[in-house]
Amino acid sequence: MSSPRRPEVPRKGEYRIMKVIFRLCSLVAIAVTLSAQSLQQPATASQLHYLRHLLLILGSPDASSQSVAMRERSLAIQFGLTQQEVAGIDSASKQYGAFLLKIKDFIKTSPTDDTGLASLVSDRKQMEESLANQILQTVRPSTANQLRSVGDVVFQMTGH
Repeated sequence: MSSPRRPEVPRKGEYRIMKVIFRLCSLVAIAVTLSAQSLQQPATASQLHYLRHLLLILGSPDASSQSVAMRERSLAIQFGLTQQEVAGIDSASKQYGAFLLKIKDFIKTSPTDDTGLASLVSDRKQMEESLANQILQTVRPSTANQLRSVGDVVFQMTGH
């Protein structure tokens, strides 16, 4: 009778090679996942309009911390946001709020400087676009798609 053949056990050197290959495959999988998340397209005009609204209601210098916290909790529930995503949106809205304060202060100190105000308004529009796209980059792709969809639906319903 012949004895059943035992599977070959990898030798020590082969085991190390297999371990290195496994680690490389893991790194490639992580890199692909991260690059897929960073390939978000820029916000369209309708999506930008909605994201600007979010920035304004969360970053408004006139909003109380309680109302901002309530709105953030509401967004977390509505979109299933993680704490990290809420923090990213909060960070962007605070940057926006700080810029709005800068504009408000400029108007108080230089009410007749139309050129300076026009420059700040232009900067504000660029900042809105940058922060909106930053939000889309910092949230999961599925969350970004939800935010985009809401912007598109609101635009279709209202025309702006």
